[in-house]
Amino acid sequence: MTIVGKVGMLLAIGWLAALSCPQARAASVEELLAEINKLPPKERQGRLEEGAKKEGVLSVYSNQGL
Repeated sequence: MTIVGKVGMLLAIGWLAALSCPQARAASVEELLAEINKLPPKERQGRLEEGAKKEGVLSVYSNQGL
């Protein structure tokens, strides 16, 4: 197999892997949200704050200039 063929094969495998990941991740997000929504408000707030601290990033979305 030529170098061009190998690169093409790697690109095809990469695209297949990239396209399959969001579907698997979306199911786990839905399950996580369902689990969090079952918690009492105070416990839910604590879990969300704990997860935010682990993530360590804040994203602000707005339609107004900040």
